[in-house]
Amino acid sequence: MLADYLDGKKAGPLTPDGWVFAADALVAAMGSFDDQRAGSGIRLPFKQQSVDATYHNLGALDPRDTIARSIHRQRLSEVRLDDVRMAAFGAANLIATACEAKRIQSATRAVKGGPLVPLAAYKWGIDDPWRRFWQCQMDPRYPFALNLGHWIFFERDSLFAEIDAWRLRYGLGRNWTVDDALKAANQPEMSALKNSPIPALRPISEAELERWFKARVVEFADRKPPRWWECWEAAKASFPEKKITRDVLQRVRRSAAPEWRSGPR
Repeated sequence: MLADYLDGKKAGPLTPDGWVFAADALVAAMGSFDDQRAGSGIRLPFKQQSVDATYHNLGALDPRDTIARSIHRQRLSEVRLDDVRMAAFGAANLIATACEAKRIQSATRAVKGGPLVPLAAYKWGIDDPWRRFWQCQMDPRYPFALNLGHWIFFERDSLFAEIDAWRLRYGLGRNWTVDDALKAANQPEMSALKNSPIPALRPISEAELERWFKARVVEFADRKPPRWWECWEAAKASFPEKKITRDVLQRVRRSAAPEWRSGPR
């Protein structure tokens, strides 16, 4: 489930402003565990990140005993599998523990639609949060059962503050937040920016995005194709003046680059 959302094989939910979907939250936290393992205090931009990032191999941690999981594991060495376990399980435990301690705010929304409903902290008192993160869903009425039906989200500011607090404890630099001294120094500039009018971005046309994707297919003919969120970051960098939503990008990617949906990732 989790790997399918990250690969774009399954559509995730529309994430409310100021919140982070469970799959994206886990990947954000896993990046810090990767940094700790590599001994790096700096998180590199997307294009410069090492292919060693563990989220690429999450399919090997499917809680279900499936053929797909066996295939994923056969491709990995024992050392690599241990690295993936450490990052994924560590990230899941980090977020769940902080939610139970009320340092991270969480909420759910019915898959069929509806309002975002705050999730009580005690509902994170579980021994194995990995299964919950793998599904990216739960049932808030029966939080300790394996029922599904509601997407899980985390409040962005509290999530990123917790991840950066963990990074600082282990000697890594901040990745998501700004320290108070720098924030105070930049306050006049930030206030001016906040009060200045921001021009609205025009949505990109699907035809324009399709031409961009077809050029990328040629560019990556002899290389491993990028994942959907890597395409999203690259497209936004190529069209800074255009608005590109995730739904539009994934739809055009499926039609313009169908071969990227099959084969090993």
